[in-house]
Amino acid sequence: IYKRELENAFNYMKKIADKERKGVAREFNRRINEILNVLEFKEFESITLNENTYKLEVYRKGGKYQPIPSLSTAERCAIASVLQLAMKMTYLPETPCFIIDAVVLDFDQNKVAKMMNYLAKLAREKDWLIVLTRLREGGILAVREYKSGG
Repeated sequence: IYKRELENAFNYMKKIADKERKGVAREFNRRINEILNVLEFKEFESITLNENTYKLEVYRKGGKYQPIPSLSTAERCAIASVLQLAMKMTYLPETPCFIIDAVVLDFDQNKVAKMMNYLAKLAREKDWLIVLTRLREGGILAVREYKSGG
């Protein structure tokens, strides 16, 4: 009798955990695509975390699936920056600081301006301290901060 009760409890908890994971994946996907729209990454139709496999999927305009290894280095860096921000917004929304790799500064000037404006807007609205970091030659860390009100 105890074995059956334990199996029932396990199955119930598994069902709840699966539901929660799918809900978080949906929120994460919503954040990713919100950021893509705000920053006008027009080369991608969507970037999603598959709710069943939890694998990242990238789709070009027209719905064409693009394997991640076949993306250019610049595209992978852009996606990494979007994912960093989406993870912060989804999983740690109450944490008042955000550290992001300054690879975003290597985008074209239009995207750099959009990203910096978006980060500054988030810093003001959410009262976040945003730190952009970059390792330079010789391993020296360069830091640039954005804080609300300044």
